[in-house]
Amino acid sequence: MTDQTDYVRNGNIAAVGASVVAPEQCAIWSYPLQDGDDEEAIFNMVNAMLLRIHQSGYLNKVKGHRLELVAEGIKDYKTYRHLIPEGLPIWPEGLSQLDDPWFSYGFKNGKDIYLGVWRGISDRSDHQILFDHYGEIANVEQVYPAKDDHSSFASRGNYLTVNFAKEKMARLYHITLK
Repeated sequence: MTDQTDYVRNGNIAAVGASVVAPEQCAIWSYPLQDGDDEEAIFNMVNAMLLRIHQSGYLNKVKGHRLELVAEGIKDYKTYRHLIPEGLPIWPEGLSQLDDPWFSYGFKNGKDIYLGVWRGISDRSDHQILFDHYGEIANVEQVYPAKDDHSSFASRGNYLTVNFAKEKMARLYHITLK
């Protein structure tokens, strides 16, 4: 879809990719940086996990927990990727713009929504997303990463509220509707 090398901007681009290309055909590069941190690896993975992953970068130089996060993301992706071609792309907050501080994108398949939420450069650590157009929220679980000390989420009514401890973070959620 793009050769953008700034992984944060790549997230903004990925989040609107399904508006121009079928999600299962919209290839997004995930390229963890050699000297990045865990959150950079997670952000890179979430960028591609709702579309078609094109894994790249110097994976031979990505070490330890960051490499485990890449493997976890690919493993998780394989559990739901068969749903992507039949899913309806959704933008609960509308299409994001380049450099938006917060943005989201997902797909709805029956009563299931898979949603990526990204925090770019923002002074606010919390963010609310309304789901009135899609049905009533029954349950929310974080798909990726499985273990997490830097973010939290809660649903109240038809809102999903997320809190990301710092800038340049992304998470993937599975929302079940009533």
